[in-house]
Amino acid sequence: MQFGAEGLSESLSRLIDQQVQELLVERPELMAHRDTNAQIRRDFLLMHDTWTATEVADWAGSTSPNRHAIASNWKAKGQIFSVRVDQVVRYPVFQFDMGRQKPYPEMKKIISALSPTYREWSLAIWFVTKNPWLERKAPLDLWPQQRKAVLAAAQSEQDTFDD
Repeated sequence: MQFGAEGLSESLSRLIDQQVQELLVERPELMAHRDTNAQIRRDFLLMHDTWTATEVADWAGSTSPNRHAIASNWKAKGQIFSVRVDQVVRYPVFQFDMGRQKPYPEMKKIISALSPTYREWSLAIWFVTKNPWLERKAPLDLWPQQRKAVLAAAQSEQDTFDD
């Protein structure tokens, strides 16, 4: 039996979904973890604005006909990160310096310090989780006024990964 790329993708997707469901039945703690993670993501989206690539381009004053170019470029350079929400790539607004119409320069260093351990949603969640290097405050509790402290916390956390 031959599959086209689409048929193979659908078959693979069904197989993965089936295996995930089997894991959840065998290990209910995974279901609790999944549900907790979903709640954290919902809370994040309720409390923190996000933009689409087009909204980033509009805010940055980009004149490029490709409305995704500037966000994609900044992301490729590690200056910003994104999260997926219902198959749409969204960019948390807190990483953008409203006065300069660019990402905060510390974002690149924070993303670099926490990569590859944290990316996308895990990185977003890091910003809203109480941090021992920030006197049990979440990085966003101090952002953007104390960006250097948040960067130092990211670097300290990375040091623990390296041990």
